[in-house]
Amino acid sequence: MPVKKCLICEEDAKYAIKDSKDYYCEECTQDQFGDISYLVKIEEMQQKKTGIDQLEEEQEVLKEE
Repeated sequence: MPVKKCLICEEDAKYAIKDSKDYYCEECTQDQFGDISYLVKIEEMQQKKTGIDQLEEEQEVLKEE
């Protein structure tokens, strides 16, 4: 998966706004947002996507049987 870049400074991003494609590095996240509870770590987003992909693959296999 390609590395996401910070919307502000173009460094590697570690956070994203939920349900958005706006990504931020750790420093810009701290500078721009007082409360980061509505942001998610990109790593967590990728783990969730991987889990969803695996479930979808399993469902396809079950449908074929």
